[in-house]
Amino acid sequence: MSDVILFLNHGWKSIWKQQTIWLFSALQIVYSLLNIFLVGKTTTLLFLFVWLLADIIAIVLILVSYIGVPYLAYCFLTGRPATVRETLSAVKKFSGRVIGCSFLAILALTP
Repeated sequence: MSDVILFLNHGWKSIWKQQTIWLFSALQIVYSLLNIFLVGKTTTLLFLFVWLLADIIAIVLILVSYIGVPYLAYCFLTGRPATVRETLSAVKKFSGRVIGCSFLAILALTP
């Protein structure tokens, strides 16, 4: 049990030291802000186009955040610091797997 606590303690300290993890975590906040500012009562064609474009950007930001944060945490905990470019290439590499597993989970939960 003490090994688990030491591992969690080391992970917590490592995550607080890494600024790139915070950068990729902030993408969730950007997504939330996009949703707050794009709520409107007009339904013009331009507004719908901007809303659709913002949703596509938000989906990409969420995907980058969901894959990038655990990847960076893993790299830093193993002692191999990762750059932003390396993290984005890992996001590109693992995004197909994450999307595929998400669809499998959705299929398993739907009757």
